[in-house]
Amino acid sequence: MEDINNGSAYRTLFNSLRNCTEITPPCKIEDTNNDIIQDFKVKCNSYIKILKSHTSPTSIANNHYSADRLAMKKLRGYINTIYDVRDTVIDCLEYFLSGDIQAAYDLFDQTFNRATKNRHLKNICIHLNDICKDSAPLYRVRKSEKFLENRNDLFHIPFKLRHLVNAQRYSVAGLPCLYLGTSLYICWQEMGKPDFDKLYISAFKSERNGDNRLILNFASELLNSSLSLRKDDIFRMTSEENLISYLCLWPLIIACNYIKKQPDAAFNQEYIIPNILMQWISRKESSPIIGIAYRSTKITSIKHSDLAINVVIPPKATYEQMTNSSYCPTLSNIFSLTKPISWQLLKTLDYPLINDGEAERAIERLRKREIQNFHEDLVRFYPVTDFRRLEKTIDELLPYEAIEGD
Repeated sequence: MEDINNGSAYRTLFNSLRNCTEITPPCKIEDTNNDIIQDFKVKCNSYIKILKSHTSPTSIANNHYSADRLAMKKLRGYINTIYDVRDTVIDCLEYFLSGDIQAAYDLFDQTFNRATKNRHLKNICIHLNDICKDSAPLYRVRKSEKFLENRNDLFHIPFKLRHLVNAQRYSVAGLPCLYLGTSLYICWQEMGKPDFDKLYISAFKSERNGDNRLILNFASELLNSSLSLRKDDIFRMTSEENLISYLCLWPLIIACNYIKKQPDAAFNQEYIIPNILMQWISRKESSPIIGIAYRSTKITSIKHSDLAINVVIPPKATYEQMTNSSYCPTLSNIFSLTKPISWQLLKTLDYPLINDGEAERAIERLRKREIQNFHEDLVRFYPVTDFRRLEKTIDELLPYEAIEGD
């Protein structure tokens, strides 16, 4: 991994970008009179203006560090790539909104199949095992009126029931994707905070072949508008190549992270590009990229916490496989999971509270009555919530196995 100067121009550039909240996820359409295309153009103009202010010949000449001057000269050579990504998103939106959905997908496919763009996508990926592993499983929650007891019940919706699948940010209607979360809290929030007595929960772990599977990391701290100083060493831990790839793909990341204006609408223009991206990933059978990690747009109070990350993975299956099986065989081989267990039943277990440093610090804060706003402060007290206790209970008491083939 390439070591970047501590006084790096990249650090300064990313700080400038993160301070411009209109272009950091999650985004919203600022002017109510604008549609998504108009708003996206405004955001890209703001982004490119900041980028050019750091890579202009004058700015480079005024930099005291030779390494930084070279870095910004190098970055300036990628401006046309950024324009290309921006223009592709705009054209895809125009095609789609004018009714030519196939042309929108074909253009997206043409652009991101190019070796340079595809390399940038892979550069911003993490291994599945980095986000779903023994020490940190992912979780899935389902609301059900009936008793659930089979692992299959908490996997993706069966293909034979695909008529139940609504369009979401990263899935089109009728395509059953596997949605997971880094915490039970974010799963509950994403479901609309249903009653706990009707919830069933499972924990997921990726098998060892997860090292061969890549997840597009739209949840990177590099995109975090409130990056804490203690995490600012991310620039020393990230290669220059990866930083450049995030900068090249920033317009795509913006387009995939719009908060929808109409929560109950049958169609959301904010979902067009994320939908196309997910279809593209699903259809690339030979690609190592299998899904996307992204931060929730529902709870802004903890949007930058690691508790608020969603992972969505589409099926990679042929029509024949979908016809002969209820579940994606590829995903079935990637994950093992616990049997679903009722939230209320799990709470009846007399399982000891978590006893670690984080829990002790949270308890001390509670004793001092440091809660100002429960939703805002939840991250600080999460180690002693039922959410965290149930996560620990599931992981330590229930066995992980693959779903039964069907």
